[in-house]
Amino acid sequence: MIMPKNAMSLVAAADYTVTFREGKEPEDINGFFEGLLKFKEQDHILIVKKSKKGEREVDLKNYIYQLSVSDNQIFMKISAGSADNLKPELVMEAYDQWRGEASPEFAFCIQREEVYGNTGDEANPVLVPLGLIGESVE
Repeated sequence: MIMPKNAMSLVAAADYTVTFREGKEPEDINGFFEGLLKFKEQDHILIVKKSKKGEREVDLKNYIYQLSVSDNQIFMKISAGSADNLKPELVMEAYDQWRGEASPEFAFCIQREEVYGNTGDEANPVLVPLGLIGESVE
């Protein structure tokens, strides 16, 4: 049995599907997606992250758990929650900076698919869909 905690303190990751709004796709959409896959293979993905406390350089690499492309859709599993929250928009902004081109304003439709809690610890995370926390998991 997984013991429930405060739900927000458990949130550790989320799945997102990112698509282009109609008419906002790049001319070379295949090149865009190929570049995205190369982008994720970097050793470090540095970006300046703005927060209430100011700005700081952050390496996003450790917070992007999965990034893939299928059927002209981008799938990402990224860190979420109160501690290391990463927005999918920031991942796409980092990719734009890396490739040296800006995506059109409001180019992306972003859909959150699933939210996960960490039932392990920081060293050994165990990501479980929030809806299953408190239920028996085998």
